[in-house]
Amino acid sequence: METTRNSKKKLIIIGIAIILIAAIGVWYFTYKKPYDSAVSKYNAAAEKILKENTNLDKSINEAQKLIDSKKQPLEESVLVSTKESVKKAKKVKMNVPDAPKKINDVKKETKVLEKGVDYSKQLAELQKNTQMLDRSIKQLVQVTNPSQEFVLKALKNIKSINDVKAVTENNDPNGNLNKAGGYTAAIYFSSPQVDHSLFSGKDSIDNGADGGGCVEVYKTKKDAEARNKYLAAFDTAGMMNSGSHSVLGTIVVRTSSQLTATQQKKLEKSIIDKLIEL
Repeated sequence: METTRNSKKKLIIIGIAIILIAAIGVWYFTYKKPYDSAVSKYNAAAEKILKENTNLDKSINEAQKLIDSKKQPLEESVLVSTKESVKKAKKVKMNVPDAPKKINDVKKETKVLEKGVDYSKQLAELQKNTQMLDRSIKQLVQVTNPSQEFVLKALKNIKSINDVKAVTENNDPNGNLNKAGGYTAAIYFSSPQVDHSLFSGKDSIDNGADGGGCVEVYKTKKDAEARNKYLAAFDTAGMMNSGSHSVLGTIVVRTSSQLTATQQKKLEKSIIDKLIEL
C-alpha cells in the first residue's frame, strides 16, 4: 500500500516536472529566444547610432568649450553662429533608450534605428563655426593694444602705401602719445593715390593723415571709440574733414580725406586685412 502511494507521488512529481519543462520550453522558444534575437538586432543598430552620437558630442563639446571660455571674438556674429550650430546639433541628436520590454516594441524601435542618422551637415557646420570663432578670438587679441612694431610690420607689407613712420613724443602732431586716453602708438603712411603736390611736409608724419592715413593704437576699446567719436565730429565736406575712420579692436584706422570713398574703403580693407592676418 505504501509502495503504491510512493509510486503515485513519483508519477505526480514527474508529471509536474514534465509540465514545467514543457512550459519553460514554450517560454524559451516562443518568447525568450525571439526576444533575445530581436534585442541583439536592436543593440547592433543602437551601437551604430551611439557611435555617431559620440562623434557629434565631441564636436559639440569642442564648440561649447570655446563658447564657455568667455573669450571675446573680433566679430560678435561668429559667436552667435557658433552658439546656434551647437543648439541645432543638440536638437537633431537621436536619443537611444534601452531596449523595450515587449518584443513587438523592440522590433518597431529597431526599424527606426536601422534607418541610421546623418550628422554630416551638423558636423561640417560645427567645425566651420568653431574654427571661425577660434580664429576671430585670436584676431581680437592681435588687434588689442598691439605693439608699435607689429603695426609697422603690417603696414610695410601693404603695397598700396609707403613712407610708413611711427610718431615719437617729439614729433607727434597731436601730442597724444602715451597720455591718459591717448594712443600708445600712431603710425602715419602715404598713399600714391593722393596728390602730394598739395602738401609741403618732409614725410608722412608732417603731412598727417591727409597724406595717406594713420593707424592709432589705444590701450582700451573705450579709448579707441572715444577717439573715433571725436573724429566723427569732422565728418563733413570741407577743409576740416578728417577722412574715413573705423575702430578695429583698440585700433583706429584712418584714411585720407583726399581719397574717393571707393579708394578709402579699399585702402581701409587692405589695412584691416593685414592687421588681422594670422
